Amino acid sequence: YTRRADDGQVHYYAFGRYFLPEEAAEDGRNSYYAGWAREGRMVLTPGQVTDFGYIEDEIRDLARRVRVTDAAFDPWQAAQIMQRLQAEGLPVLEYRQTVQNMSAPMKELEALVLSGRFHHDGDPVMAWMASNVVCHTDAKGNVYPRKEQPQNKIDGVVALIMALGRALVREDSGEMVDELVLGI
Repeated sequence: YTRRADDGQVHYYAFGRYFLPEEAAEDGRNSYYAGWAREGRMVLTPGQVTDFGYIEDEIRDLARRVRVTDAAFDPWQAAQIMQRLQAEGLPVLEYRQTVQNMSAPMKELEALVLSGRFHHDGDPVMAWMASNVVCHTDAKGNVYPRKEQPQNKIDGVVALIMALGRALVREDSGEMVDELVLGI
């Protein structure tokens, strides 16, 4: 969510929503999963794999309650959901996780944090994922998020960077004030 403050600067607010198969929370891979689910910080879907229907329904519900201006998604494993949501009128935009797409918003996220213009609710899941992010820099000074170990999940941070990338495009065009941009 974005909002222009009294000083004229745009502030960014992040609210994460995370989905995980029930069995992953029960198998002990991460001792925090079950607690986060009990606290309502994580949605557990039945079975061994994430049920994307839950995610799709939650996006629909959110779009009914607030004005979603962009829903940025990486087509890897999300193309069918996005096609259905787009057919229902949600403003879905493909956002591939390339260095070209991720570098500027990742750098901007750091600047927003340092300037006090990035806000969140103390989300422990996002904090854990952020602690798993390794900033990889290429020869041209571009940065992009990576993780050192497969169990070190960073999906929430990647979705945040994608949403910020779209929000920055909207800000540059002068369109953005009091908007919600999704990273999926």
